[in-house]
Amino acid sequence: MKKWFVLIMGIVLVLVLSFFFIRLTGHLNYTSLDTCQDSDIGYNYEVKGVIKGTTHSYFSSSPKEFIKGDFCENQKILVEYSCQVKEGINSNEASKKYECLGGCKGGVCLKGEVKECSFFCSLKNKLFPNS
Repeated sequence: MKKWFVLIMGIVLVLVLSFFFIRLTGHLNYTSLDTCQDSDIGYNYEVKGVIKGTTHSYFSSSPKEFIKGDFCENQKILVEYSCQVKEGINSNEASKKYECLGGCKGGVCLKGEVKECSFFCSLKNKLFPNS
């Protein structure tokens, strides 16, 4: 009985930690799409871009339209959207975070060094947004 309880609690803990990891990082959030167009053609942190297209859920027969624009999560972190190409077609939407050392405003990194944001960068900026 005790072994089963420990096993179930371990599985619950792994699921909870996985959920928080995904929510904190948001590093590459993939969604299955029917179509996708990217106005700034890929990951371009110097231009505010917008992706738009349609997505099709396994649970719904009708496609849904979406529009997502690049945005500043805070004064230093840019969330940049892009369409991912698989086998010659735009099939996935993805996002990356960039740390804009010169600042972020209006969905673009301002002049200065730019680094792709790692897990620790995302975590630090979620916990201490004004640092």
